[in-house]
Amino acid sequence: MNAFLAVFIGGGLGSVVRYSIGLSLARMGSHFVLSTLISNVLASLLLAIIAVHYIPKSPQLAWLHPLLVVGFCGGFSTFSTFSADTFRLIEQQQWLFAFGNILVNVAICFLAIYLVMKK
Repeated sequence: MNAFLAVFIGGGLGSVVRYSIGLSLARMGSHFVLSTLISNVLASLLLAIIAVHYIPKSPQLAWLHPLLVVGFCGGFSTFSTFSADTFRLIEQQQWLFAFGNILVNVAICFLAIYLVMKK
């Protein structure tokens, strides 16, 4: 599979999954930053699992890198939405939530990757 096509397909699928999580949580009345956090953490976990445990151990699975790591995880995670969510909180002068959002997103995503890499 062409790498550009793989990134395109993976990115589209990841974006659809992220959008679906946002819609589901919005229906449940969840706070808007929660869907971004969930998407970022799950994308970080998936990226680490694939990049650390599958691709290096099976060279025949190298085609998964553009499809899943770059495409799907890139489309599924969302730094731009995380930044916009945080900016919106700052505009609303919800300083504690804004800086908490930064801390929680970065810490949990790093922790997720760390835990996968240490196994």
